Amino acid sequence: MEKVYCIHRKEDVQRAQNIRGQLTKVRFDVEFVEPEAVDEEFEEVHFLNKAMDSLKRTTIKIIEQAKADDLDYVMIMEDDCVFDKHGMKTFLDSSKPEGFWFIHLNVVGNSARFGFDKEGIYTKLIKGECCQFYIVSKDAYDDYLRLLKANKMPIDYITSYMHQKYKKSWCVDPFPVKHITGKYSTLKDSVVNY
Repeated sequence: MEKVYCIHRKEDVQRAQNIRGQLTKVRFDVEFVEPEAVDEEFEEVHFLNKAMDSLKRTTIKIIEQAKADDLDYVMIMEDDCVFDKHGMKTFLDSSKPEGFWFIHLNVVGNSARFGFDKEGIYTKLIKGECCQFYIVSKDAYDDYLRLLKANKMPIDYITSYMHQKYKKSWCVDPFPVKHITGKYSTLKDSVVNY
């Protein structure tokens, strides 16, 4: 297991308690990362608000650090993850698909998936959004960083573009991370129902 980073604001005490409770279900340690400060001068564009811009800049920082540390891959998660204990155990016991660029532990929105890997755990991901918990391979670092820095778009849109263009993305099926509807999203600044 390479590094697992959990993006978490220190002031979100309830989220800290919740994610620490979730982490008791799995057997890995995380390093908590404070998100980059919100830029109050940032002009919102293309569905990219100030909180999403902060997450994007935090992601850039994490990927740059993974690259500097020469990590084979890095795992990035948000602090509102809810784990399926059985699904997470299956994932942790599995071998990752060869040549992957991204592995998503859940996907929302209009996704397109097909075919399983030889273990029957990973499904090829052609498009789909959700960066609530995902893995980025060192093979993707440079392209991901270039696109993150060059585009004023949310990270979900950028990863979805990369899924379609490079066809080296997978998701775990069934999802070991549940996306709970009706929860408040700090990124959207509202309750989400997807």
